[in-house]
Amino acid sequence: MCFWSLLRRSKDKDPPVVHKNAKFHRSVCGREREVIVDKNSFWTIKAGEKRDLDRILSEFLEAQDVRTILATNSFELWLRKKAVEMGAEFPAVNCISLAWDMPVEAKIAAGKALLAKCAVGEEGFSEADIPEAPEVQLRRDDEVNEVLVLEVNLRDKDSQPGYLRTLDAWWDLFEMPEDFKAKGYKKVRWNYLQAKEDIIRRLPEYEYKPGIRWVVVDTKAYHGKSCDQAVELSGRDSVTLAGLEGIMLLAQCPKWAESWDGKDSPFPNFAGLQVFYNGDWSRSVSVRRWDGGPREVELSGIWSGLVYSVRSCPSVRECKSS
Repeated sequence: MCFWSLLRRSKDKDPPVVHKNAKFHRSVCGREREVIVDKNSFWTIKAGEKRDLDRILSEFLEAQDVRTILATNSFELWLRKKAVEMGAEFPAVNCISLAWDMPVEAKIAAGKALLAKCAVGEEGFSEADIPEAPEVQLRRDDEVNEVLVLEVNLRDKDSQPGYLRTLDAWWDLFEMPEDFKAKGYKKVRWNYLQAKEDIIRRLPEYEYKPGIRWVVVDTKAYHGKSCDQAVELSGRDSVTLAGLEGIMLLAQCPKWAESWDGKDSPFPNFAGLQVFYNGDWSRSVSVRRWDGGPREVELSGIWSGLVYSVRSCPSVRECKSS
């Protein structure tokens, strides 16, 4: 099915003008097949999956959907959302291995280490509550890089909000990889970035639930977008921006910091957490790696309006077993 047919299926009497050579959505690799995305082809899938796709398109493709697809340059985001709404299975994708990703056992060990440091009895949960890692399909390609993360969120304690306790605990747990240490890198934290409510807050859309669960983080989400742009786009895309989950990922997979090159592995901004600076909430939590002069991996803040091609704003989604 080509994109032109998709447009004709819409109920828009006056469809938007489409440039002939435009790319309309992200390429995806499926099991034992490859999807080529250009102006002449749309999707290559198995018969059963095509029936689901045809059903979704015929029932849900409206004029506004077409505008959204063209505006986001990603039909796949729209399709995923509609598939979830209908309870349909989205086509499975290949899972490219990552040199820096750690096995599930190491992530569970990190969660246990964090719980051991934090008055477990007072949290209302313990390492015994860590659920078994689910069998989940992770998408990894040129546009998306999904990683399984064990989320452990602490409760409020002594007037300190749980999300700030969680930030401190996971950042403290992050250990620089040994080969990075050998190169002179150190872990540092911006002195101003204290765990206080008047300095760090969550986005209104960023839901915080004390407890333990598995989530999936896309480290390439909104690559090349500012945090402000990511907030706007994520609202339109019904995507949740990562905050604490990014720091958890770093603590569980410390070699992630070594992989950052601004291209295949962008430097992360955690736009789910905002920083009050110079009189307003104009910054977002980020992690930087300084390779010149003092070699450091720094928990810091970045101006939310800065558009930087080498940085991304990772997203997070609920982890459901396939």
